[in-house]
Amino acid sequence: MEFRSYLKSGTSRTVLGNDDTAFGFSNSTNRLMTIMGDGNVGIGTDMPAVPLDVDGGTARAARFHNDAGTSNYGVT
Repeated sequence: MEFRSYLKSGTSRTVLGNDDTAFGFSNSTNRLMTIMGDGNVGIGTDMPAVPLDVDGGTARAARFHNDAGTSNYGVT
């Protein structure tokens, strides 16, 4: 499956620039995830600066564990 996003003006379409939002996922109050025109993905941020930009605020930003769930590694 492939998604393509363009900026539309009238009947013409323009390819997204690096700083344009390709997709955004929000709840009623907050942007949850953003995919930018350059491919950067942001979770908890609407302006990701690197390929995967996670902003967990004051909470742990990410957690990794094995299939058994016995080893947890927090990233802040």
